[in-house]
Amino acid sequence: MKVSSIFIGAFVIIFLFAILGGFDESGENYSNSKTSAPIMTIEEIKSNASVISYDDLMRHNDVYVGDIIYYRGEILQVSERRTDTYILRVATKQSTYGYHDDIIYVNYKGDRLLEGDLIDIWGKSKGLKTYEAILGNQITIPEIDSLHVTRIT
Repeated sequence: MKVSSIFIGAFVIIFLFAILGGFDESGENYSNSKTSAPIMTIEEIKSNASVISYDDLMRHNDVYVGDIIYYRGEILQVSERRTDTYILRVATKQSTYGYHDDIIYVNYKGDRLLEGDLIDIWGKSKGLKTYEAILGNQITIPEIDSLHVTRIT
């Protein structure tokens, strides 16, 4: 009886670890599943991408969820989640003094990028992301899962 209880307990622990193992502390899954849709080439990603105004993406975000979209912008903040997995806050509104405003939240996996880098982003619209700023206020911005990122400068 004791032996079977130990095996059941071990099975439950292993099962829970297997389920929760692919998630980070925020509950987001960053694992690359082989059961997902076939991977597109970079050319296919770029040819399927739409350029959507930031205002339209904010107002009608639910219409674009799952669509591939393109933005160019400057990285304002880089947060490392795991090795080679980052959260980028990217300003996409260009002015004569650089990029500012119209911030997007980008889930990115790849080589390290730095604050101030100018990048092109092709990714899937995920919806709106609400997070808490340093001062405790809530901020809501579009969230994108990157499919391909190119560093310009």
